[in-house]
Amino acid sequence: MGVAGHWWRHGPSLRRPAGLAMLAGTFGMESLMHAVCLNHTAVAWTGLVLFIGIPRLLGRTPRERTVAAVGAVLCALLGFALVAVPLQAISS
Repeated sequence: MGVAGHWWRHGPSLRRPAGLAMLAGTFGMESLMHAVCLNHTAVAWTGLVLFIGIPRLLGRTPRERTVAAVGAVLCALLGFALVAVPLQAISS
């Protein structure tokens, strides 16, 4: 989270949306994990709201919002594949 925040605040034009994407993607991955693996619906909805809201609210330009939203989807799916799926395989 520290690197994402630093990139979003102080980075060049390409790193700002990447920082937002990492932050939002983390909440997206958590939302997926709570919805699919743990069946915690309320937590999943909260994570989904943050996943959608962070790029929209914190992006400075329409282009930055769009790039951050697409990057957040990729980060969420990658994080889910690298964290939640192996944890499910170990615990089953």
